[in-house]
Formats: sequence, C-alpha cells, structure tokens
Amino acid sequence: ITIGALFIIISIAQSFAGSTITLAEAIQRNLVQCVITGNDSSVHYVRPLLLDIQNTSDASIDISIENGRKFIASDEHTQNLVVTKGELLSILPKQKKRLSIYSMCIQHNNSGPRRNINYNVGDMADDKIRQLTAFIEKNNYHNIAAQEAMWVLTDDSNLSSICCSDSATVINLLNLTSRLSGKKIDFKPDYYTYSPDAPYVSRDAPSVPRHVDTVTDRK
Repeated sequence: ITIGALFIIISIAQSFAGSTITLAEAIQRNLVQCVITGNDSSVHYVRPLLLDIQNTSDASIDISIENGRKFIASDEHTQNLVVTKGELLSILPKQKKRLSIYSMCIQHNNSGPRRNINYNVGDMADDKIRQLTAFIEKNNYHNIAAQEAMWVLTDDSNLSSICCSDSATVINLLNLTSRLSGKKIDFKPDYYTYSPDAPYVSRDAPSVPRHVDTVTDRK
C-alpha cells in the first residue's frame, strides 16, 4: 500500500471517529476486513450469521448492523438472511472481533446457513419485512413462530404455519403478519410443545428441510 493510499484510509477513519457508520459503509471504505459465514452453533432463526471483523484503520470505529439488513449467501441453494436485531460494534484500531448476529432465513425452500457458506452484505429489506424484523426485536421473538411469519412475507407461506407453545406470541405474530400480507386469519391458531427428540417439519414444506427444529405433540 502506498503512503498516499494509507493517508487517505487514515483520514477517512479519523473522519468517522466519534460517529457511527454502517457495516456496509465500513467495508466499502476499506476500513475493515470481514469474513461472514453461517453459524453452525445456532438454529436458523436465532443467531445463524457469524461475523469475523478486523478494524484495519488507525482509529476506533463504531459500526452498526441495522435491523432489516439482508445478507446474501454465496451459494444459490442456501437461504439468504435478514437481521432481526440491530447491533452496535465498537472496534479499536487493528482490533479483531467475532459476533454472532440475530437473523432469520428468507428463502423457505433453500438450505439453512452453514459455517462453510460465505455471506455478503446486501441491501435493506423492503418495508413490510422491516416492520416484522422491528417487531421481532422489540418483543424478543427469536423463535420458530417468527421465522414462519417471515416466510409468510418472503415465500407466501400459509398464516397457519405460525405456531408455537405460547399463545400470546402466536396471536401477536398472526395479527401483524395478517395485516402486512393481506391474508385473513380464517382458522383456529395451532399451539404445540417442544421436544428435543423430534424433528420439526413445516406444514408448508414439500419435504423435510435441511434446517430442522425440534417439535412434537401438536394439539
């Protein structure tokens, strides 16, 4: 790297000192180096995204990862993700950090994220999806019912797929998703209890998905 280029990078970093920039902007301005992959330690609707980041500048940076930001998989058969809880990351000069990011899948019939799949920062999701992701963050709905609600908006899944053991969660998600999707709630909501031994199969899925949850005892 030339002295001139180094001076430009330092000047850019110093110009952001004390302010917050987005991850996308930090990458675009060459202030950080990132490796973004799927997270094998999480199910696909909690923290399925893993960020390894290094501040390559000589100034501290505050970086935001916005609720509603999409991350695009390098493999076309793997689901893209959308952030469901915003993050603020403070990184010292040359410091490295690892962060698992709250997010959910947005392509129902693709495979779930995996550690060997890389992701790139994408655009912000559309307004309806962002309304849902904000609702998920506000209510801490990082669960399978909210994931099913997400697929109603992204993949036209049935509203009846929104179910879990907590009736208030189901009702709240049904009401919002019905309004956002324009679909009517013309059925009795379904509740179930979790079991660590039984695989989850969405009622909309044509076959058993590769991303599985655990559920049994449907009522």
